Amino acid sequence: MAQTQGKKITVGSVLGLLVVVAVVIAQQKGWLPADGGPDAGNNNRTSQNDPLPNPPAPPESQATREPAEQSRPTPRDTEGAGTAVLPDDDGGIGEHFRAQRSDVIVTASGIVKKRLPDDNEGSRHQKLIVTLSTGQTVLIAHNIDLAERVPCDEGDVIRFRGEYEWSSQGGVVHWTHHDPAGRHQPGWIEHEGVRYE
Repeated sequence: MAQTQGKKITVGSVLGLLVVVAVVIAQQKGWLPADGGPDAGNNNRTSQNDPLPNPPAPPESQATREPAEQSRPTPRDTEGAGTAVLPDDDGGIGEHFRAQRSDVIVTASGIVKKRLPDDNEGSRHQKLIVTLSTGQTVLIAHNIDLAERVPCDEGDVIRFRGEYEWSSQGGVVHWTHHDPAGRHQPGWIEHEGVRYE
């Protein structure tokens, strides 16, 4: 009898913990309001350049069990668009970075962390620093002499395909566009349902 009650308490504790974790994740994703204030149901902000609010602190049990989840980037909630979901797959970039591999075709998604000034020496390139789901950053060098500029802002989610080159800062993805000479596999960048290639 005592063993049965012990199992019920354990199962009840586990279920209770799962409910708490689910509520916290739902709040972090914006599916549930973080508090009951008058603006709790309003996730839209007045400006796309407003900073993200600080997510609610997870319960202690989640903080000790899932530190990687807390360091992952969260996409900006653009006005009326809802929160985008960033896939957990980094396209193998983390593995290529650790192995110091180059000339590898990758397809991944990330959040635009910073828009850098264009590189205007030789062929002009739009430069973006993108944070992957793992927290690693990678530089995207998108040739705007061969492809249209991607109209993205910091905090936007993009999906990209291109050629990865290793660097100690996380690497560079280039050839995110067609190659008129046909020597490189064609790449692209997708932003808000539009592909730039």
